[in-house]
Amino acid sequence: MCFIISGALVVIWHFVSKNPAFHTLRLAEFFKFNYECTTTTVLTSSTTSATVTTTKIVGTIAPPAPVPVPIPQPLQPIAGDLKLITTNTDPQYKMFVLNQNSELLSGIYLRQGSFEGSLQRILRKSLEKTKNGEVTFFDIGANLGIHALYMAALNYSVVAVEADMETFSIFSQSVIVNRFYNKVQAINAAISSSRGNIPMLRNANNIGNNRIVSKAEAAAQPGLQHTVRGIKLNDLVPFLPHDDIVLKIDIEGHECHVINAEEAQLLFSSKNITCVAMEFTPKNMNANEACVAKMVAFFAQNNYVPYYSSGGELGRKITSTNMYHEINHDVLWLPSSANAADYF
Repeated sequence: MCFIISGALVVIWHFVSKNPAFHTLRLAEFFKFNYECTTTTVLTSSTTSATVTTTKIVGTIAPPAPVPVPIPQPLQPIAGDLKLITTNTDPQYKMFVLNQNSELLSGIYLRQGSFEGSLQRILRKSLEKTKNGEVTFFDIGANLGIHALYMAALNYSVVAVEADMETFSIFSQSVIVNRFYNKVQAINAAISSSRGNIPMLRNANNIGNNRIVSKAEAAAQPGLQHTVRGIKLNDLVPFLPHDDIVLKIDIEGHECHVINAEEAQLLFSSKNITCVAMEFTPKNMNANEACVAKMVAFFAQNNYVPYYSSGGELGRKITSTNMYHEINHDVLWLPSSANAADYF
């Protein structure tokens, strides 16, 4: 399966938001791997324009079973007005958030101008360790672009995946206003263990808590459910531009369905994953215990060691024998050969 990704953003379908000055974009079609795909990408707003880019992509993995092509349609309107803020990070960049303090993440940015500064410093150190800056920041669960925009501001290459259409729309507008056209590939899809339509639930008070659920769980809360496009982690491997990868994954308890021997071995064997940052709260998220055990085993088999990556435990090696029950924390997985002191 080969889908169209340009050197700027993933661009298949245009959507004009409430603010007519901006266009946002989303992944809308799938093709087969091992075929050359050529596409022309145009990214514009009322005040900026990007050069038309033609990209030829050659897939590198076996074609999967046929996947139906969804009909392009406008993204859903964003619930609430947006506010453009300037972050208090170093370097600074502009970022759209919801203009409402009641939404958890937007409220933090409205009051503080930044979020998860400790993790950003760790990720920055991880990227700086790579020779000549030839590294990609791979952000699975990009949300509003908390980390993706910061890494782009640091002039690193970013591949950012966000499943929720409304959140992706806001993130895309931030990419445009910062003119990060040649730094960020933004993909509107959910990475999971299967391709096709996947149910999700929104959290009206926390844009960062949108999560993949079962069909039954989605049906029980029809006012918050929506359907997203599912792809597999392997589908993105050919489009990561560098061999060295700093991976951040935060998909609300679904991580174990993505990082395991079946779904992630191609990524870990074909790329040098220098570290993996993840929110590790599986029990709180009601994740399947056996699924989490497989993920932990996968890291161990690939010689990765977990460390606490925030709070008072920052930098301490995790020695728990049952991470599902005993760990409720942000975790940084490092190769066993790495010097942990270089990251914290």
